[in-house]
Amino acid sequence: GNNDLLVLTQPQMITAIHNDHLAAGADIIETHSFNGTRLSMAAYDMEYLVPELNITAAKLANLLFTYVKVGSQAMFQKKLEIY
Repeated sequence: GNNDLLVLTQPQMITAIHNDHLAAGADIIETHSFNGTRLSMAAYDMEYLVPELNITAAKLANLLFTYVKVGSQAMFQKKLEIY
């Protein structure tokens, strides 16, 4: 099935997956938009969703991270409160 569509239809599920990975000790997470390409989405006649899908997937992954600047180096850091 088109699991990437869950980013748009079930964002709370995707956020829960991200949270579970971080709670288990992961330092990085993926966006869950593995097939977020026009070619892959063409199988479902949903090429038009590719930009929205990828932007939303990145925003969901970013919810659990915060942008910090340490000295002259900028980086992302896990938020202290995992929800």
